Amino acid sequence: MEDYYKILGIPENASEEEIKKKFRELAKKHHPDFGGDPEKFKKILEAYRVLSNKKLRQEYDQRRKMKDFNFDFGGFNFNDIFQGSSINDLIGDLFEDFFSSDIRHHFEARDIILDLEITLEELIKGTTKNISYKRKVICSKCDGTGSENKNFIRCNICNGTGKVKSRSSFFTGFIFETSKICQNCKGKGKIPEKICQNCQGRGYVAKNELITINLPPNTNLKEIIRIANFGDQDPYLKKSGDLLLRIIIKPHPKFNIKGNDLIAEIELTPIDLVLGKKLIVDYFGEKIEINIPQGFNDNFIKINNKGINGGSLILKIKLKPIKKLSKRAKDLLEELKKEIYE
Repeated sequence: MEDYYKILGIPENASEEEIKKKFRELAKKHHPDFGGDPEKFKKILEAYRVLSNKKLRQEYDQRRKMKDFNFDFGGFNFNDIFQGSSINDLIGDLFEDFFSSDIRHHFEARDIILDLEITLEELIKGTTKNISYKRKVICSKCDGTGSENKNFIRCNICNGTGKVKSRSSFFTGFIFETSKICQNCKGKGKIPEKICQNCQGRGYVAKNELITINLPPNTNLKEIIRIANFGDQDPYLKKSGDLLLRIIIKPHPKFNIKGNDLIAEIELTPIDLVLGKKLIVDYFGEKIEINIPQGFNDNFIKINNKGINGGSLILKIKLKPIKKLSKRAKDLLEELKKEIYE
């Protein structure tokens, strides 16, 4: 006896709704008409037939506990199984999902997502950007109807019903018939009497769009900028999607971003750390003065509120290597060492 729970990938206490949901998911994945394995699909159907029936499921569970693996659930005939409205409806919906998904997608007013590249300086100081892109807009010639004269006639493919019959033979000797949305009229039951030449009957045309946006200083990098009604337009629902902008920072030769902090390196000599030093750091045109005290022994300098959105500017100290050490320099350093440490 097959483990039907394992076949469907559900727990033994799964609800009816969970069983139905999992069946639809597996049926879409393994249906032979869409490239799936027929034998695997048969097992999925058999498992659903038993577990979706309260009486059969109860008996199946009892047999599992008794480990009666030779129990026969009355045989499995695929012509019989589709006589039940439950599976028949589910498979019908399944076909409807496959055949109508592209059409439903076509009817949606979709958002457009773009990446907006800016420099780190533009992020810190704020900037104004011109954005050029293409979007679909409702055809002005036919007002989105796809018809030159806005007159329509009955679709000759579906005879005005918006749907056509589809026959599927995913098992030898068994024909399953369902209906799908008519591709000719897109489910509307009617077609233009005369196709609009401007949009070729699609109801929309491509438009080159140019917009200007102002980015304030320290724009939140995690935030998606949404510009309402500047996405693709839906000629059927007369609605517009939005334009979504994701901020992308171009690499900077000096600063790296870590969270809200900016990381950079400064080069100092060991003598600088011993004696102290005054530094001037160029921060996007602003001169920041830094005083390094005598005997400084940390490996970084932190400047608050000079990062992004209240973050810090962190300057990592990089020691400058000594390229050449003369005898006189060595003697001086030995003398300095005795003076400081002894």
